Amino acid sequence: MKCMYHTFFALVFWTQPTFAQTEKPPRGKSYFSIRVAMLAPLGVFDDVYKGAIGIDAIAHLKWLDVHGGEVQIVSGFGRFNPKTGNIFGNITVIPLKIGIMKMISKEFYILGRTGILAVKDQKSSFAIRFSTDAGFGYAFKHFATDIGFHGWARSGGGGYSSYFSAGVVLPFRRSY
Repeated sequence: MKCMYHTFFALVFWTQPTFAQTEKPPRGKSYFSIRVAMLAPLGVFDDVYKGAIGIDAIAHLKWLDVHGGEVQIVSGFGRFNPKTGNIFGNITVIPLKIGIMKMISKEFYILGRTGILAVKDQKSSFAIRFSTDAGFGYAFKHFATDIGFHGWARSGGGGYSSYFSAGVVLPFRRSY
């Protein structure tokens, strides 16, 4: 499994100069991007799990104009490793969210998304949970960076699990 992650990261970073845009995505054109992020559990979730690396694919739908923003559809994968003594093992999260990203200046943006999250540990089957995230970022010429807060509802009304993320967003030329 680790070999698969290493291969994926190598492909993303080796092909990025070939496929990535040479300038910021043009306004009004939809495009895809890949986000690679460090994930850090927060609160009670941090008591039993270590940080993780997450990968997201993002569709930026510019043709759905939202007062100068864009609609985004996001899906991805993250796996949190357990701390010592955790009997549930790794936790895998697979989000499917829709939301809005709004440029607040030429470079800075804010975003907010909502949707569902498939969650699975090593002792139980996949469970679907309500999920939200919010964050902000900075767009450079060839890529963007962002930080955000993500959370999902626990089963049985037991509150919320959450994590912080800091990532790099690599836009791809192929627009639609």
